[in-house]
Amino acid sequence: MSLSKQDRAMAVSSYTCQMLGFQVWQDGAIFLNWHADMTLRCNGGCLDCMKLLGLLPMDDPESDLTERHVEMIGKLLRSHSIRIRRLRISGGEPLLHPDFVYMLHLIREVWKPLVIRIFTNDTISFPSGIDPRHTMRPIDMEQKRIRHIPFYISPADLGMEPKHGFLDACKMSRECGRSVNVFGFTPCMQYPHIGRMLGKDVHFSRPKLLGDLEICQHCICSLPKHEQRAVRSKVVNGKIDYPTKTYREGIVREREQPTEMKSLLER
Repeated sequence: MSLSKQDRAMAVSSYTCQMLGFQVWQDGAIFLNWHADMTLRCNGGCLDCMKLLGLLPMDDPESDLTERHVEMIGKLLRSHSIRIRRLRISGGEPLLHPDFVYMLHLIREVWKPLVIRIFTNDTISFPSGIDPRHTMRPIDMEQKRIRHIPFYISPADLGMEPKHGFLDACKMSRECGRSVNVFGFTPCMQYPHIGRMLGKDVHFSRPKLLGDLEICQHCICSLPKHEQRAVRSKVVNGKIDYPTKTYREGIVREREQPTEMKSLLER
């Protein structure tokens, strides 16, 4: 049986939505998962942190979300008919935000996410008045270190072709969510930090669904899962110099001449 023109259009639309990692509601609103950095300050000091905290000068109070940021982000999401399906609040260590509880309630009220998950290293007592069973999933520090090993590896340095991120939604943007913080919007939470490795501020003043080849070619999440596993195995067995060339050069560059970042309020 052949599909009608309308059925074909619906099938293409459905595939496109799946490829971009979002759902369209009956009223036309786009439902996406989002990742928000409550702050980029952290007490972990993990050398293999995917956000390179402790190595690069970004873990300071200027990275704390404020009431003004929350209101502006909410307005921008609404203006693009975007709603939040699942919100992942992280950092840095989000509990280091001096007004964590107030900001959490404000985000709930203004952004209206269906589900909130708070990601913490579980080294700080959770504030009273918020049930951690429904809002957090502590990650063991050793597990975090192991998980984040691939993020210092550029597929481009290994001669590997990226498959996701700039053509469709990779796991990072689809599952962890598109990202937003005090500097603006990015297609995923890894995107701005790769930009800094290249000496660039790659934040946007509006929601961004997909990345681009220049950035995604340096992200391990641009590879299919089986290729990611193969790379991880080679790292563990000492067959790949780690970090790879782009990241080694980027770390040196950032130490000598940090990338200047505009705030969302300036964009």
